Amino acid sequence: MSRSGVDDTPPKFYIADFESKLRIWDEGREGKRFPAKELRNLLIRVVSQVGHSKQQQLLFGSNNLITGGTFIQQNQQYSIGNVHVQGEGGFEILKRAVAPSAFHDSGERFDPPRCHPNTRTAVLEKIVEWAMGKGASAEMAKAFVMWLYGPAGAGKSAIAQTISELCKEGGSLLASFFFSRTDPARNHARSLVSSIIYQTIQRLPQAKKSIVDLIERDPLIFTRSLDTQFTTLLFEPLRSLVECGEVQHLPLLIVIDGLDECAEPAVQANILEVLCTEYRQRYQPLNIRFLIASRPELHITFAFSSRFTDLTGLALDNTYHPNRDINLFLQDKFADISRTHLYRRTILPGWPGQDIIDNLVDKSSGQFIYASTPTKRLEVVLGLRPALQHMPFAQLDALYSHLLSSVDDVGIILNILGLVILGIDTTTTTLEAILGLESGDIPVLLGDLASLIFHASLKDFLFDHSRSKEMHIDPILRHAQYAHLGFQCLGNIEKGWSFATTRDILRSILYHLKFASLTTQLHNDIMTFDPHRLRALFDSQGWSDVPDVSNFWCSLLKLLDSLTWDNATELHALQLKKFDQFLIANLAGYYSEPFLTFVVTMIFVNPKKKTIIPQARKEITNFDQSRLRILPQVYTGGKSLFEGPYLVMLREFLSDTTRCEADMVVQARCLSVLEEAAKADRGILADFLSDFQVELDDFGKLHHWLNWAVGRRPSSISYVSILDFRYHGGDDELEVVMEQRMMQLDATTNWKERT
Repeated sequence: MSRSGVDDTPPKFYIADFESKLRIWDEGREGKRFPAKELRNLLIRVVSQVGHSKQQQLLFGSNNLITGGTFIQQNQQYSIGNVHVQGEGGFEILKRAVAPSAFHDSGERFDPPRCHPNTRTAVLEKIVEWAMGKGASAEMAKAFVMWLYGPAGAGKSAIAQTISELCKEGGSLLASFFFSRTDPARNHARSLVSSIIYQTIQRLPQAKKSIVDLIERDPLIFTRSLDTQFTTLLFEPLRSLVECGEVQHLPLLIVIDGLDECAEPAVQANILEVLCTEYRQRYQPLNIRFLIASRPELHITFAFSSRFTDLTGLALDNTYHPNRDINLFLQDKFADISRTHLYRRTILPGWPGQDIIDNLVDKSSGQFIYASTPTKRLEVVLGLRPALQHMPFAQLDALYSHLLSSVDDVGIILNILGLVILGIDTTTTTLEAILGLESGDIPVLLGDLASLIFHASLKDFLFDHSRSKEMHIDPILRHAQYAHLGFQCLGNIEKGWSFATTRDILRSILYHLKFASLTTQLHNDIMTFDPHRLRALFDSQGWSDVPDVSNFWCSLLKLLDSLTWDNATELHALQLKKFDQFLIANLAGYYSEPFLTFVVTMIFVNPKKKTIIPQARKEITNFDQSRLRILPQVYTGGKSLFEGPYLVMLREFLSDTTRCEADMVVQARCLSVLEEAAKADRGILADFLSDFQVELDDFGKLHHWLNWAVGRRPSSISYVSILDFRYHGGDDELEVVMEQRMMQLDATTNWKERT
């Protein structure tokens, strides 16, 4: 013994002393009982001194049994690794193997979650009908397993608790087991069968003798496989009792809640395997039913779908109107507070108000775990004051923290969750493209977290640093990250994404830019963005007939002009200069062809109306496709609507002589353009005449044109339009001609009345 009081005697000394005592003990008559207090104390010292692996060998070796307060000699050869000790009888062995905290009525689970009065009524009725075999459909009645599943916080445990209590009252509950990942006594399956057997003996005392005898024959029975334990201690004894008529032949229910909270997924699957093979194939006539509640994790879902034919599933989704139940729950809880609170006299009538309750219901997203917290710290829940030391969502936060920390790579998961929560509505394929993942990665990576994505409470958790801590998602920085990733994607179009995916990437960039901070990466992305290269990539994919590149470019310009970043003006000016250079370089060819000049002119003459234009000749279409791509590629009845970000920007360019060359506008005011307008549509010509001043230097041409136009399409030139038409040559002869034409229209078409 050291001065400090710590026993520093070498472990070998205790081992030798212990073996010496065993030899002395062995000299007695075989099977003789004598007190083993001294041996036990020595053994404790040995165990405390040796390493973990030695402890395992010493105490839990395949040949060791140390129980009770006495040792009984089993053989003549003693060693530390070969000590056999037999203790109490079978029932004592059973009691030590039980996890009492897993019972539905355990004192350790004081005030467990249960369904609030008058809520979950449809779900409870359906389960009770199935469990009792009364009132259920024929297909449901033949199922011996019901899988109650839903996302975390949906209220599965409360339903399982309520069902256990109801069925115990009705005499049909055989046993219950509530797994919990936070309780070391019930976060594994080693106590599952023993706990069920113990409760079975309480429910059916006539089964006790046969079960206890079986345990005494094999004191290590609870170290055997689950199927051996279930078969030996539950199914076979019950079958014997049924055959002897000692058990009433009625459905007996076993409730297993939180299967997903059992630590090992392989064990979870093994539990289901036992029910699928052993019970279904050999013992189904016993009429035992199993209610199993869990989250729909992938391996559990696969096990149920691939192995069970006699299965009925019950999903806790919107089918059973959880929001209605949550509303009722909140109404009742707030009413209780108003009646019982210490300062109830200060609470105003109608507190807290239906609008706040509706807000809480919406935030709950069907989760009762969320709804159960606001009644304690309403102001914190609504974000009206900081949490400080009050953490109203401690239980929910612990749940989310556990789920996220249990994944292999929490960084990737947070990237996915952030993009889904903050981004546009799009396909999984687009999300994978933006994040640089392979096709099919997101469902695999999310796995069991997929059901949580659309819960409003998850967003609140992730966005609140005080709650999520290292898992916090900063929306502004994430928006910048996702916009940057989108720009990176534009250089990888040749990877083979569909046009729909690429279009959604463009939409995603614009959306995230609205809310992003200007990071260094994002600044470089915008500075170096090359729409000409993007257009070439589109063409290489066979997408030359779509205007998305041009529209994206112009939408980007508009967005940069509206943002408040410090460098937004600089970035906008840079991209606008590129855009103007692109237009100037390509517009010149449009003024050598009257039809194309007419189309360009129509962009800014009357943009608010639908314009009917004829189908362009193939050579004109080809020319346009190699330049500005103004003409529609798909004509529907010859109609085209000159709108969209690209054409709006082109209109602004043509209307601004500080950006475009002045003669571009002048060239559009020619007779050939008016002729094209007259050919195209009766309303277009009126638009030209009323909204556009045409400059001509040949009186005869205009005289001839007026005669031709009126004769060709008299209904296309209104009285008002001609009055608004102005010729800037100042010649009286032309005014006389125009007056004659107005008189002609008055006499023949009575357009004064019509216009």
